[in-house]
Amino acid sequence: QSAEAYTEFIEISDDSAAIVMQVPVSWTDINGAAWEDEGVVLGGSLEAAPDLAGFFETYDVPGVSLLAATDIADTDVNELLDNFDFSTECTYDGRTDYEDPLYTGAFDLYVDCGGQGALIAVVAAKPADQSHTVIVLGQAVTDADVDAIDNVLSTFNVVGTLPGS
Repeated sequence: QSAEAYTEFIEISDDSAAIVMQVPVSWTDINGAAWEDEGVVLGGSLEAAPDLAGFFETYDVPGVSLLAATDIADTDVNELLDNFDFSTECTYDGRTDYEDPLYTGAFDLYVDCGGQGALIAVVAAKPADQSHTVIVLGQAVTDADVDAIDNVLSTFNVVGTLPGS
């Protein structure tokens, strides 16, 4: 689907100021709490969407979730991506190498999610020093959302000490 392009972006950070990324200014529902599993802090987390509940519970709200941790730095990115499987609700479009100026890894692409045409991209990547791993999950409903996720992928970074490190 096409939609009017996002023209304004804002840099946001998680609660520990360890993770940054730029999202559309209209994605005002933001959560920067630590990444936890059963009360154990695994790393940093940063989520943004127009409505986070809609982003996590449906395929009709765009958004992004970024997880970063040092404890999974030794885990292969392909193994990590295997844990984020949306093929029961989406059509799997394949795995591709991922590289930007700071991170390398792989990404999976899922299309026609929920039968609504939504797209989900999941990236698992590490910096050159292999000190941590970042997982970025983006959901797009329109072409403008795809551009917004591309913007996230070109602006995310770990700039401080991650929680749980």
